[in-house]
Amino acid sequence: MAWKIAWAPLSVGDLEGIRRYWQPIEPDAGEIVLTAIVEHVSRLAFTPYLGAVYRTLRGQEIRETQARDYRIFYRLRDAQTVVEILRVWHAAQQEPEKLI
Repeated sequence: MAWKIAWAPLSVGDLEGIRRYWQPIEPDAGEIVLTAIVEHVSRLAFTPYLGAVYRTLRGQEIRETQARDYRIFYRLRDAQTVVEILRVWHAAQQEPEKLI
């Protein structure tokens, strides 16, 4: 059974930031990057434990996986079989201050 994917508001903002970053530089590259991220995230519906545990926060495991140069932080809501995407962060950036 496939898990549901839910995008947290911060992760949606991250995707918009990625789009804004690439738009003036190379719009096609931005779409390629966003597509790669979304496709990678869609795999989590079938392999939710794919990513390694990044840290435990508020008693919940935060996991991390990577698509291209972007780190994807997520948590599992086992009871609802939901993968919640928390942040999408470029690997060259400092750690995000806020995950949840």
